[in-house]
Amino acid sequence: MPPIVEGSERANCLADAPVEVIYLCACIWHYWNISQTLYICPAFKTGCITCRIRKVKCDEEKPSCKRCNNTGRKCDGYATPPGSKGSSPEPTLIVVRASRKILKQPDIRADVTLLPVLGTPEECRFLDFFLCRTAPALSGAFDTSFWSSLLLQLSRSEPAIRHALLAVGSLHAQYETSSDPRPENRLISHHFTLQQYNQAIRSLKTKLSHGQESVEVTLMCCILFICLECLRNNRELAVNHLQNGLNILGSARTKETDCRTVSSFFGSDFVEQNLYQIFSRLLAQLTLFGMPVSDASAIELSKPSSVVVDPLNFNNIHEAKASFDTLMLYSLRFVRAAMDNKRTGQQQASIQTRQFELQAQFLQWLCSFEALMKTIETRRGANDQREPLLLRIQYKAAYIWLSACLAPDETSFDAYIEDFQSITTWARCLAMIPTTSSLFSLDMAIIPPLFLTAVKCRNSSIRHEAIELLYAIPGREGLWDARLHAKVAERVAAIEESGVDTVNDVPFEEFRVKNAHVLSDMAVDPPRHFVIFFTKPNGLDADYVTWEEDIVLD
Repeated sequence: MPPIVEGSERANCLADAPVEVIYLCACIWHYWNISQTLYICPAFKTGCITCRIRKVKCDEEKPSCKRCNNTGRKCDGYATPPGSKGSSPEPTLIVVRASRKILKQPDIRADVTLLPVLGTPEECRFLDFFLCRTAPALSGAFDTSFWSSLLLQLSRSEPAIRHALLAVGSLHAQYETSSDPRPENRLISHHFTLQQYNQAIRSLKTKLSHGQESVEVTLMCCILFICLECLRNNRELAVNHLQNGLNILGSARTKETDCRTVSSFFGSDFVEQNLYQIFSRLLAQLTLFGMPVSDASAIELSKPSSVVVDPLNFNNIHEAKASFDTLMLYSLRFVRAAMDNKRTGQQQASIQTRQFELQAQFLQWLCSFEALMKTIETRRGANDQREPLLLRIQYKAAYIWLSACLAPDETSFDAYIEDFQSITTWARCLAMIPTTSSLFSLDMAIIPPLFLTAVKCRNSSIRHEAIELLYAIPGREGLWDARLHAKVAERVAAIEESGVDTVNDVPFEEFRVKNAHVLSDMAVDPPRHFVIFFTKPNGLDADYVTWEEDIVLD
């Protein structure tokens, strides 16, 4: 257990420490908390195979238990005769190797085939899984060399990155195989993930203790730890890692002449092309969730010069994506501030002027994007539609939210019915494009735009089409769980449509849900998901009426 230090004493002893050291201390504390709460779960020695995998008590009825039958699950029977029902199950640690058969991987890319293969069979297996499944998933549709090449190459010489990479790969493998019907493929070792996480922290500690250059290594580990928490769906720890990463990034920028802190590898091109873009996307995602992140860090990350775009300035789709990410981060923080002001009744005189400026920049970006699309179509035809479709969907959603965020009533969204229709149409086109994508992606893609459509579009056919599309998405995008948000959107639609006579009627303002704040409690098993609804049934000038409901995932 970490030494207990009182709050004031801890603050004093870290007051003059480099931000990397402070972050390392935070990582150690997080690791200890996880080791105490997350991975040490009781595995019942008796009961059917299904209940043992789910870590729930089985009633041990034969031929199939009532617990499985009552929840609609298939009971896989008993591996061994059930013992006495009066005996207490003892906690044990299950470590079962997953079959390689279910990890069907694409061909390994030529630029990363020189990775070392030394290590235990388990390490080689999860390194292979990260290489072939996790790296493409984290890259998303807009592949960058950071995930597919740079990170893997650095893992050869940096133990901290290698161990963090293996921790993410093993946890991702567990997530990918969690729905596999074969029990032996679902029981991938939690212990291995915890072990690799611990070794990553130890390696960082060793590097810092020897005064070696460590900013880039710390930031890369920070990004991988954020991936870990996104896979665990733990928003609070993801925010903590992100905040620490932003602090380190900001501190490094002020110490560019300090050779101990910043290496020649940590050059401006590396920051701009890799770390800056990744942290921008992560910050935008957490801002959209309403999670608190330091304004100072966000302002440092979002540089005004990178927002303004000139027509015909994009040379490829990646430049368009990078520009859009920065612009979206600005707009999301503006929308979040506007929503907070509406809830507290505060208004700023210059806020509408800022809205107009952002809208103009969005339209300018669209002109640049359309010019790029014409150039691409002329040069190579209309192939590779996935990336342009994603950007069109995200642009529509961001522009709708930005344009309607200052209006006091929900009816302002009714002016964007055609735009909502475009989102669902493009999403259906996107779903028809063959893909080998993972169940998990670090970046936001289509879940947030479809969720916005489902909760803010009051055209019944369009909103229910968006809900249907959400249910069809098999996994998660960062912290956005498709099935969870589909259920929340379905509940919002039910609340609003309870006040109309027919499905073609538009809900009155007093029946409309102003906001649905989705939360999860990861400290309980299984995790508890719930939503806080905000309405104004007594008029726009009245106080908000709020209530909380649990969301049960089947």
